[in-house]
Amino acid sequence: MTRPLQHECRIECRFEVHFTRYAFSPANPLLHDLLLEHSENGTQGVVIVDGGLAQAQPGLAGDIEAYFTSGDLARHFRLAVRPLVISGGEACKNDPALLEQLYAQLAERHVGRQAWLIAVGGGALLDLAGYVAATTHGGLRLLRLPSTVLAQGSAGLELTASLNFHGRKDFMRCFAPPGAVINDETFLRSLPERERRAGIAEALRVALVDEPDFFQQLYARRHALARGDRQTITDMIARSARLHLRRIGLPATERGPNPLELGQWAALYLEELTNGALHHGEAVALGIALDVLYSHQALGLTQPETTAVFELLLALGFEVNHSALAGLDVPAALATYREHGGGCYILLPGLGEPRAVTRIDPRLMARCVDALLHIDPHDLPALCRLEAALGEARRRA
Repeated sequence: MTRPLQHECRIECRFEVHFTRYAFSPANPLLHDLLLEHSENGTQGVVIVDGGLAQAQPGLAGDIEAYFTSGDLARHFRLAVRPLVISGGEACKNDPALLEQLYAQLAERHVGRQAWLIAVGGGALLDLAGYVAATTHGGLRLLRLPSTVLAQGSAGLELTASLNFHGRKDFMRCFAPPGAVINDETFLRSLPERERRAGIAEALRVALVDEPDFFQQLYARRHALARGDRQTITDMIARSARLHLRRIGLPATERGPNPLELGQWAALYLEELTNGALHHGEAVALGIALDVLYSHQALGLTQPETTAVFELLLALGFEVNHSALAGLDVPAALATYREHGGGCYILLPGLGEPRAVTRIDPRLMARCVDALLHIDPHDLPALCRLEAALGEARRRA
């Protein structure tokens, strides 16, 4: 018997995250310089724009086309097709026909492997575009311009792209690191309040598991965050992005279970249950609320820490007693997540102290769900006294 051949392969990627305003203005050299630095004469580009963003900023698609077809950049870089405006949101990750249409556009325009696919939009649109880029000719170059709070602070920085399949959230996933990310603050100015609020959930999650000082900052500035203060939001995004980059930058041997999965078992199930009607950030906020309450009951997270998390969630306007919780089948959700999360759940015995566990008590977690549904969320001492408060709530009912 011969010895087996052995080979070790390491995949490295490097990209920069830029913070700017008016990325598609001729007066801003950032995008121009970035593309010319990493392109050869005649390099093609395909731009995909989130329909929601295009509707909120009606001149955007025209500005993008003008940016690429005039001036010095047009002599070295050409659009293979006019900017493609497609509907964003979770629905775009559910539509195989849309995926096929994008592949057809690239094939019909003879887009080569050295081309840039430039994605401008929210997290779902970035996922779709990233999946297309990664699976066309073995990988097109990908440039992300996230347009939401959530995407600029976390989703736009991911090394993967994912699509949904038969109602299963993020079932199809591939490696799709960007060549660069450009966070343009001006995209955020047209965001609806609901989208802005939902994006804060990911910043809260990374603060809870990685940096208690960041959590304290979010808590101290909760009212400014709630009213959408521009500087407070941009400061939060920058710090969240830095923490997310630090987390995804760890070597695989050091990563272990992903602490950023706090609350994810419930979030994924609730998104699937509501068919995307519950936005990702809203589902994450509910998942955080459940895991924090469970951690207080089972792992010793203190009442002041638990109360502070709920005070922040409520100040931001999250519905921690959202009616979708009534349909949360805890055993089924936990079992489903074992397939997705590698068999571990993340809990929080202390701020900045994430713990990976292989089992969550479904009965205790179901009581946490019940508590959120039946106890006044503003009565935080009662919420923390879960058993007694549940009995009182049922007597009142």
